[in-house]
Amino acid sequence: QLFATSTNAPGHPGYFSQEDIDGQNGATSPFDLNVTHQISPNYDSIYVTVHAKATGAVSGDLKLRVAVIENLITFTTPPGSNGEKVFEDVCRKMLPDPNGSAMPAAMAVNDEFDVTFAWKLDKIYDLTEVAVVAFIQDDNTQDVHQAAKSNPVPLQLDGKLTAVSGVDLFQCTDKINPVLTLLNNGVAPITSCEITYKVGAGANQTYTWNGSIENGVSASVNIPEITATNGAQLITFYITKVNEGSDAVSGNTISKTANVLLTAGAAPFTETFQSASATSFPVNNEFIYNQGGNDTWILGTGAGGFASGSTQKATKIILYFGESGEIDEYYLPKINLSGLGVNTAYLNFDFAHTGVSSDPTSQLDAMISTDCGATWTTIGSLDGATLKTGPNTGQYFTPTKTQWKNSHLEIPNANTITDLMVKLVAVTGTQGNNLWLDNINVSDKIVNTSVEELEALQSAVSVFPNPAKGQVSVKMENGQAATGINLIDNLGRTVNVSAAKAANGEWTVNLNEVAAGIYTVQVMNNTEVVAVSKLKVD
Repeated sequence: QLFATSTNAPGHPGYFSQEDIDGQNGATSPFDLNVTHQISPNYDSIYVTVHAKATGAVSGDLKLRVAVIENLITFTTPPGSNGEKVFEDVCRKMLPDPNGSAMPAAMAVNDEFDVTFAWKLDKIYDLTEVAVVAFIQDDNTQDVHQAAKSNPVPLQLDGKLTAVSGVDLFQCTDKINPVLTLLNNGVAPITSCEITYKVGAGANQTYTWNGSIENGVSASVNIPEITATNGAQLITFYITKVNEGSDAVSGNTISKTANVLLTAGAAPFTETFQSASATSFPVNNEFIYNQGGNDTWILGTGAGGFASGSTQKATKIILYFGESGEIDEYYLPKINLSGLGVNTAYLNFDFAHTGVSSDPTSQLDAMISTDCGATWTTIGSLDGATLKTGPNTGQYFTPTKTQWKNSHLEIPNANTITDLMVKLVAVTGTQGNNLWLDNINVSDKIVNTSVEELEALQSAVSVFPNPAKGQVSVKMENGQAATGINLIDNLGRTVNVSAAKAANGEWTVNLNEVAAGIYTVQVMNNTEVVAVSKLKVD
């Protein structure tokens, strides 16, 4: 049935109303419809039988259409660029084709129509998800008179790997002890299963499990201990034989990555993301943990800390679609701070974020661990206004070079830390837009972004005295116009200060109410940052 025929998009699904659906659901169908299917013994073909019987007199341009579908296709990693991993009711083949099978133009009560099809299976991801949908449609009115479905049928011999444990997100030992969950997804009992596995691009290894599993029952399979090297190790497992023969579903694969942290790199550590690419992200033994399975940290292009342009890169997370409270973690590699020779080190990074139609409630936490992630300490948190760097926008937020802020967080007792772990944790709130991070640095000092644009901003202003107490003078070196002064603390928060401008263009900033610490001075011309400098307040 066509809806909204008076619009420029008649029949568009968006015009369906609940009343339309309820009306069709309550209508009496003039057909009984039944569809069944079987999979061939060698699992390469499908045979479909459809039986239609008229329960009332009916006429029209009647077509029987049959579709082979997969109920559910699930990927461990997104196969495309939009992050989707789960696909439902995927159509694989219309039988015999999209035009369907012509039925008699008029059918009386108890008239029957039967059809059978055979199709050699092609491009099927999961044979256990194959189903068949049939429906009778009047091509004159587009009305669907009746529909039926044949659900997936159990296969005779089918083992399925459903889970893997013992391969941790990160670990500080080279020993990995995987435990697989093997499900008997077929009819016949499973008494043996040969599993092939490999680490990264290494050589295939095999392990044969022996036991007894009935239909619908799972068993644990302990894979022999694996010795891994430092870095991200993708371990892949798949079934090669069941009961000494071929498995009904080939390509039954499950994989998991262990980030092995055996050695700590010497500080300072710097990540600018410029060496990353769409196919190699993250780099430098960094890794990501996406708890919610939705949007997570990805490589962002076209912008970077205090910079813009097609060559700039950073990492970003799209907070438009996440569930409130969802947590996404970005981990740095393990770092040795003891060689810096200082008691206090710093985690430095640039960030940019804004809201959609109102201010965001997103949060960014910086956390450290010195015991391989057994315990974590939060060294800084940004949220709400402190995390916002630009005006709200309903478009995807890509920051300009002036829509960034710095954060400089202290890491105490640095001279005793030989195995530092750092993670930056995005917590999804409401009204969040894209959150960007760049120029992450772990060092013995406060480090400013080293890109050319920031250097130009810094050279445009002089701040004196520095360190300062009580008050400080800010003067533009090139005479550029300025309308105000902002003072930003090491968490990215704007500190309230009074600033007076003299006739010569020099600003005097009152620091009497400002706590001791390191701050960023921003010289503003209306909404644009025209100069920046660091200031130490005693």
